[in-house]
Amino acid sequence: MNNPWDKIDVPVSDVHARRVDPKHSEDFFWARDHSGGYLFIFRSKPKQKMPDRYPALTGIAVDSTPEPGSGRHRLILFLRERSDWELFLALCQDLVAATKVDGITEAAVPSVILRRLTRWRDFLSTERVGLLSEQEIKGLIGELIFLSTHLADHQGIGSAVKSWEGPNDSPQDFCVGNTAIEVKCQLGTTTSRIAISSEQQLFSQLPFSYLYVVTLGKTEHTPEALNLLDMVAEIRERVSIEAPDMLEYFNDLVYETGYRDDERYRNFSYLLVGQKMYEIEGEFPRLRPDSIPCGVERVRYNLDLSVCEPFIGTPDWVNLDV
Repeated sequence: MNNPWDKIDVPVSDVHARRVDPKHSEDFFWARDHSGGYLFIFRSKPKQKMPDRYPALTGIAVDSTPEPGSGRHRLILFLRERSDWELFLALCQDLVAATKVDGITEAAVPSVILRRLTRWRDFLSTERVGLLSEQEIKGLIGELIFLSTHLADHQGIGSAVKSWEGPNDSPQDFCVGNTAIEVKCQLGTTTSRIAISSEQQLFSQLPFSYLYVVTLGKTEHTPEALNLLDMVAEIRERVSIEAPDMLEYFNDLVYETGYRDDERYRNFSYLLVGQKMYEIEGEFPRLRPDSIPCGVERVRYNLDLSVCEPFIGTPDWVNLDV
């Protein structure tokens, strides 16, 4: 992840600025002021009505100033601590991407910016500003593998993103038509057991349910290895090309997991060792909500996958040989 502010000289006064994307229809700029601070600037067009107020962002100052005689406004974001530049970069890139989607009118751009800044305010106000735990990293990698490798090829990347329910705290990670899919991830060096976090996780109201289990092996960072930073970037790029109207929603889902772009995620790289799928039906080993005594809550248990072999099966649109 390159720091775009490093390429801008510190001015003696005022600011030095560099356009973010010459092909973008809107005017976004990386900028530095005389103190060397990192700024991100949006210059509105004369007919764009800018909001009167903006959300307060943790660690980022927000200022909106009219340009005399031009009919334009400057929206300026200033990063208070330069050491947080990676998070600031992710926010800025999100604003650029969200306003580059096909179909967004010029008049709608200010409201898109306001909505994204509000979303970032909510994200930054939480305590989830560090890295995810390794368990959370593996779990998210498993869900992204299923989304991008199986579901997107079946129904397109836009519909695949729309089917992703895990970040919304739904009992199952994906709901695809009449089918629910729960995704689990394990390391190849561990025993063949997975943790089930509730009695609802393997019990869906939909007619068909499946358990998808990914096995990963730890490795060094290589072009072939899987890591969250590259996986999220690749899916973002695919969504922006094939279903640009879903890019904002995908970013919302990713941020809801507690993830943010951070180069340190490359230190958690894995190889896809194996994948299996089980149809949850009949006597599949699980705890059912209707069999748990009244008053027993927050059930968690481990599932031994070796006893699930008789239930191996997939929907007809899943190919585990890919």
